[in-house]
Amino acid sequence: MQYFSIVGMFGMGGHELLIVMVVILVLFGGKQIPSLMRNLGKGATEFKRGLKEPAPDPEPETEPEPEKSATEPDAGSGDDEKSE
Repeated sequence: MQYFSIVGMFGMGGHELLIVMVVILVLFGGKQIPSLMRNLGKGATEFKRGLKEPAPDPEPETEPEPEKSATEPDAGSGDDEKSE
């Protein structure tokens, strides 16, 4: 059985990982890191949920409107208007 770790996976040792963590701490600050990690976890959860659920149908098809019969008067013909 082979053991995979995040350190070995990215080819980083302890010193490199420590440097990356310090850079993240400097860039984002101590107060924003917990919310950043929380949001990252929520995003990963939503991504996994999206992969498991089937995509919803875009829109249900609507029934076509019935065609006008020849006996019905056309309301938009303009025959009623007075011409000057």
